[in-house]
Amino acid sequence: METYYMFFLEDEVQNNYFYKSGLLCQFIRSYLSNPDREDLRDQFFYITRVINQKDLMTCFKNDFPTYNFNLIEPYSITMRPRWVEVEFDSLQSAYSLFFQWIKQIRKCCFIVEKNGDNFGWLSPLRKESLLS
Repeated sequence: METYYMFFLEDEVQNNYFYKSGLLCQFIRSYLSNPDREDLRDQFFYITRVINQKDLMTCFKNDFPTYNFNLIEPYSITMRPRWVEVEFDSLQSAYSLFFQWIKQIRKCCFIVEKNGDNFGWLSPLRKESLLS
């Protein structure tokens, strides 16, 4: 099983660290390894947004009312106050079954693989129409 963490960051952090994702990943991994360190905790709370779990689940149910996650095995989704932790059997499964849905949300989020080298921004899909 592959574990991925998903964070919604403050707009200022998104703007200033979008092209510094390696540094951001290093900081997040430091915090997750040492959550009791007060300096890391304060910085982590400053850059991350509290996830409104009710809104996220409402959005999920409205967008995918007929999607049967019981057909996807194994998987796990754990919602924490400041991140979402997901487990899938592979990165491809996580992307095609979960992260594609997250792209529908209008906010950028930052993804970090727990025990691997994968990390980066997941940007929302933009719905634009061309005028002729």
